[in-house]
Amino acid sequence: AEKCDRESIREAVSATLGVSTDVKSSGLYVDYSRSDTEGYLRLVNGSKAEEMKELVSKINDGSIKVADEKAEAKVLEGEEESAYYDKLEEFLNKRKRAQFEERNEKRQKGGRGYRR
Repeated sequence: AEKCDRESIREAVSATLGVSTDVKSSGLYVDYSRSDTEGYLRLVNGSKAEEMKELVSKINDGSIKVADEKAEAKVLEGEEESAYYDKLEEFLNKRKRAQFEERNEKRQKGGRGYRR
């Protein structure tokens, strides 16, 4: 949906999961970008498995809508779950590497007040 974003997903699911809508304190990660056709929800601790199953059921039966539109959901298990975490780890490693390289470039240029 064009109106769908991380914030609208967070608002739609937070009550069922029993978490805050606050990004920093909720422990809920919404892995979604506006142009994507699918997204992922992760909780810091896996203790809300029952709530997650209830959420999936409510999304699929239409009682919870995201950005006023019906959505589809499923719980990732087995190979699908492993593949997701592998992809996530790869993304995080690339981002770390890019940040490290960017810092090194700044150091090589000398920063403010540095002269050779």
